[in-house]
Amino acid sequence: MGAARGGRLRAWAELLRAPLLLSPAADVLAGWSVAAAALAATNSLVYCAGPGAFRFVLQTSLLPLGAAAATGILLLAGGMALNAVVDLEDDRDRKPDRPLPRGALPVRAAMAVALACLALAVGLAWQLLPAALSVVGAMTGLIVAYHVGLKRLRLPGCAALGTIRGLDFWLGVVALRSAAGVHSQQIGMLNVSPVPGDEALATAVPYAIYMLAASLFASTDDEPHAAGWARTGLVLAVASLPFPLLNLQTQPHGVTGRIATLAAFGVVIFAILRIITTAHGQPRPATTGALLSGLYLFHAMMCFGTGWGGLSLTTGMTCLALFLASRLLLRSFPPT
Repeated sequence: MGAARGGRLRAWAELLRAPLLLSPAADVLAGWSVAAAALAATNSLVYCAGPGAFRFVLQTSLLPLGAAAATGILLLAGGMALNAVVDLEDDRDRKPDRPLPRGALPVRAAMAVALACLALAVGLAWQLLPAALSVVGAMTGLIVAYHVGLKRLRLPGCAALGTIRGLDFWLGVVALRSAAGVHSQQIGMLNVSPVPGDEALATAVPYAIYMLAASLFASTDDEPHAAGWARTGLVLAVASLPFPLLNLQTQPHGVTGRIATLAAFGVVIFAILRIITTAHGQPRPATTGALLSGLYLFHAMMCFGTGWGGLSLTTGMTCLALFLASRLLLRSFPPT
């Protein structure tokens, strides 16, 4: 009876954590947006070859951007499937409603999907985004290490998850850099500086810290006596949210840039209030859900905060759309 509950497709969506599967795409998009704004702010593209050159680089970076997003999604899916296999015995005792313990999916199939997703991610990067191959390799190694052993060590495990997410964000930076580097010579830009990394790094680090903090809080869901760790994770997550605002453009690009900057402040306030409100009087799993879905809000804040006109608004609104999609998926596939 448990094996038939909702069918095979629903079981796969539960096992792969469907509400979170879109978040790597938002990671990559945010990294790409921050890198694009940093590139535009150098004025090298705009003044050496005109605004058309900047648009050209953005357009030609869409293929590596898509490859990076797909790679991130595959890595997360592979990690979720591997997690289900590794945790099978524990889940049989503590969480029998999950797909593998209740017999909804074969264990061998879950393991095959885990290996296939991880291998496809590396292959996709190798073929379409070779500049990111070392990053993808590092992420793959960390994912396997986390699920096989690091997850049993609270702080090292949470640090590994934060690092994976920070590297996921960096895939978007690499996607933009690869396009700018290849096409700068083709369109006659002899003095184009590489895409600056300081702004992107200053945003990637707080994001990685936020993920570390969210993971730290999530690790206490089944431990009612770990209140100290839960408070630490919650405070650290809330404290890391405003950090990307430190990189706001002092002079946003046009009217749309100023609107995007205001939107960044609005998203920060909403994200903080949402977490605090959920944490007040709600069980820990509910707060964990708010923290993890808050990843999308962090992405939107990063994109809006670049203040680079229509680019910021488009990428920020896309991240908010992914946030809404994740909420809809959560209603259909609530975590077990």
